[in-house]
Amino acid sequence: MSDKNKVKVIETPESGIRKLTNELIAVSELGITFGNFMQVAHKIESVKNLIMIPQNLKTLMSLRGRAYGFEVDKDKSKKEVRNYTDEQIVDAIIEGLMMGVEPFHNKLMILAGRAYVRENGFRFLLNKVKDLKSYDVVCSTPRTSSNGALAESTVTWTLGDGGGVKTLTFPVKTDAFSTADQINGKCIRKSLKWLYSNLSSHSLPDEDEGIDVTRAAAIEVDVITPRIEFDEKPKDKVAYP
Repeated sequence: MSDKNKVKVIETPESGIRKLTNELIAVSELGITFGNFMQVAHKIESVKNLIMIPQNLKTLMSLRGRAYGFEVDKDKSKKEVRNYTDEQIVDAIIEGLMMGVEPFHNKLMILAGRAYVRENGFRFLLNKVKDLKSYDVVCSTPRTSSNGALAESTVTWTLGDGGGVKTLTFPVKTDAFSTADQINGKCIRKSLKWLYSNLSSHSLPDEDEGIDVTRAAAIEVDVITPRIEFDEKPKDKVAYP
């Protein structure tokens, strides 16, 4: 076939950055030990250098502030509140990628300079948990006070031939403009985070709008089966080092 007849494949922002994600998956598979931490550091540096190439950086920034991409800190008027440098954005994106979350489809947000996994991100991660057949989160009406809110949820799941149910209570940071729907959304996200951390044994940062909060107090109310021993994550799974 002559060059004139060849079909030119146009690389989309998503497919371009996903190639770089594979480099980070390789990093997470290594696991960080005293013996290989320099190798891991060099791998992360090489990925960062690839993203910082002008064309790749332009591709990444085309996703910023888009519903199909990723968001950053905004105030009530929807204006960005932090003047991030390109390197700060890239560092946060790399942090998210190492958690297994890509900067597409509202899975990831950058808050206070850190990667913040959103509800869509945890649903994405849960879809990759081995043998997880179904799960559900139901949040009750939150209890509010001048200091914030206390949200309660019931989480149920089916894993292989077993499953479980758990009642969780979470402190939720609120302000004078917070609505019940916003509190409910935070409750769902925190519940999904708990479920993913419990089923995968991967501990992700516990943050609320970029500010550390008290960890949820979990109250076990029923277990359908005895404690489930989960299979070791297969090598194609992404772990936060």
